[in-house]
Amino acid sequence: MASVPTSSLACVRLAALAALGVGGLHAGLTHAAEHRPRDRLALGATPLDRLRAIFPVLEQWFRRKQFYGCPFINAVAEHAKSSDRLRKLAIGHKQQVLHFIRQLCVEAGLADAEGTTHEIAILIDGAIVAAMITKDPTVAGIAQRTLEARLASQLGLRDLASTQA
Repeated sequence: MASVPTSSLACVRLAALAALGVGGLHAGLTHAAEHRPRDRLALGATPLDRLRAIFPVLEQWFRRKQFYGCPFINAVAEHAKSSDRLRKLAIGHKQQVLHFIRQLCVEAGLADAEGTTHEIAILIDGAIVAAMITKDPTVAGIAQRTLEARLASQLGLRDLASTQA
């Protein structure tokens, strides 16, 4: 096994979980992520409400003292590039996130659910990395404004305030 940098708690957890094999490592990473929006977004009344809740939920996570960024992003960035093991785990996690977002986009009736899914995923990744680097949790608000603009365009430029009632 390659040496594990100790620059983040996620990497320390990775070292401890590596002996468990891929299944145990994936479970540990998923648990360590602590930013699974599915669990917190279930309270939204509509799919559109749940999409709108993504960045406020992430901002709460960014404000935690224990926020070290995404362990999946960190693991791929901090480990040997010649090994695909962690990359495959990160891709698996990414596919789960994309599936969740895609489902919400389809249920919300967005005109381009597939394209919007990937745009939201990029906003999520960008907000996580920006919050980790800058230690500024309000970057989630920038992503939120971008999301709102995209939702407005996908919903035919309707007034989004009327869809929140």
